[in-house]
Amino acid sequence: NASNLGAEAQSANWTAVLAPASWVAGLDDTGRVAVSADGITWSEVDINAVIGASSIKSIAYGQGRWILTAANLVATSTDGHNWSLMDVTAAIASGVIKDGVHYSSEADRWMLGGSNYPQRYVATSTDGTTWSAPSDLDNETDADMAPNSFHYARGTWAVARYSGRVAVSTDNGVNWTYKSTVDGPVGGSGVIYANGVWLKATSGTGGTHNYSRMSTDGGVNWNAVDYIASGGTQFGQAAYGNDVFGYGDPGFNYNRFVEILTSTPTTLTIRSVSPAVGNFLYSTTAFGDGLWVMGRTNAEIRTTTTDFNNWTIRASGLTDTASFIAYGGLHNTPDAFTITDQTGVATSTAINSNVVSIDNHVGSLKVFAGNGAQVCINDTDSDLSNGCSTGFVAGDGTGSVSSGDTVGFQMTSSASNSTEKVSTIQIGT
Repeated sequence: NASNLGAEAQSANWTAVLAPASWVAGLDDTGRVAVSADGITWSEVDINAVIGASSIKSIAYGQGRWILTAANLVATSTDGHNWSLMDVTAAIASGVIKDGVHYSSEADRWMLGGSNYPQRYVATSTDGTTWSAPSDLDNETDADMAPNSFHYARGTWAVARYSGRVAVSTDNGVNWTYKSTVDGPVGGSGVIYANGVWLKATSGTGGTHNYSRMSTDGGVNWNAVDYIASGGTQFGQAAYGNDVFGYGDPGFNYNRFVEILTSTPTTLTIRSVSPAVGNFLYSTTAFGDGLWVMGRTNAEIRTTTTDFNNWTIRASGLTDTASFIAYGGLHNTPDAFTITDQTGVATSTAINSNVVSIDNHVGSLKVFAGNGAQVCINDTDSDLSNGCSTGFVAGDGTGSVSSGDTVGFQMTSSASNSTEKVSTIQIGT
């Protein structure tokens, strides 16, 4: 008798699914981005086939998509890994250089800058795909005065020009009014807002001045601030997080991080960054969910949380300098929420906000509330009418929320009559 034994080979197919990016960094002159799910581990993605070997000028995230600008191109991605060109020619012609791009969750709107000497343009979008006919910022005599940075807060858009100028719009980019002309040089970190303070930083002539412009009245009046007395030189891409405006110094003072508290915005603090490996400059800074991320001209990316003197090298030997870094991702983006302004309150009094639900994100996100505000998570009364049943915590990221949690805030009003006090809330993107 004979028996036959048969062996059938079995196979299994595996598909590697890349984690969606929480951080995207544009690399100079390479047509590449570096991406990270956590800001700690980074990998490069070659998108040369999409944008060519172009330097990436700006990156933003909103409404489920990343958008970047490179030369005269605009590209988009839903995960930070796979990119395609976006056609914006209905708004800004194909030959026009694309400059800054920004999304505001507060306004639920995009802004895109373009420049084709001597014209400077701003186009807007409510969905990140269809763009309006652009506004013309005006004609300039200098060819290097691009609209490279946008920000929105409390009804006002501001755009920073590489010329050192800042313009504002209160009608979602239809009309723009110039508010400042900084004497002398061009350059700077763009424009940023937090806790009632607008800041537009600009470099100075030969390091002799570091003129910046600041507004504390909603962008109506912008006053000059000269940071050179504090040792400041040039300004890289600035970020805001946890009561601090921060940026790496891209000038000729190596290994420095500059810290400006929103409570004392006319004063800066210079931090000497360790490890000080060689004489290299810092090109870009970003903040997200408690993490500061900074690019360095020796093709490094570094991070820290609260210690601005000590940074950890997370990526080295990148193809080129990380020229712009942004934080985002659908998993880091809860549904929009609104904290209602309160007027006519008593002076020097603890004021409670409305309570909102933080929904439709993945994992937990830290809660930051600036200007001394405190945070209440999952109050049992759901309205803070009897204080915070779970106990108020500091607005420094101590508290975290998962999807479906509720959060409210408490802030002590100003001691002066008719004086506004603002807290910037950060939860995710």
